[in-house]
Amino acid sequence: MTKNKFNMNNEQNELRMKLERLMDELVENIINTPDTEILKEIEEEYGDISLVSKKFNEILKKSQFEVDKARLKS
Repeated sequence: MTKNKFNMNNEQNELRMKLERLMDELVENIINTPDTEILKEIEEEYGDISLVSKKFNEILKKSQFEVDKARLKS
């Protein structure tokens, strides 16, 4: 039995909404993690925290911008 186009679009939209909520939760989790905890994990994993923390902050800011932009669109 094949699904009609309407049901497929609804399922895709529902999946997209779930993924967007997951993305929002992940970003919020990262944002709410204390800097000291993040820096400690970076130091344990990579050694030099200065370069990694700078790059991490750039990625985090870009991610938050993208989330905000997506929220404005919806």
